[in-house]
Amino acid sequence: MLIKIKPEVENRLFVKFLKTKSIKQVQIAKALDISQQLVSKWCKGKCEPSLNAIIKMSETFGIPIEEIVLAFKKN
Repeated sequence: MLIKIKPEVENRLFVKFLKTKSIKQVQIAKALDISQQLVSKWCKGKCEPSLNAIIKMSETFGIPIEEIVLAFKKN
């Protein structure tokens, strides 16, 4: 019997957050001086941003830290 392993669950809240704010992954990557692949991992739920990255996103895009943190809340 084969056991199916579920792929990483997409972080739908963060993806929705980006869409509602009209922010693209590449914009975050450039603003934070990180790779777009890392931002993609955030969107796919493979990892979460550091506190420093969250603070920088808040400052760069004028979004409250709490709002960004809530976008990474586990579904």
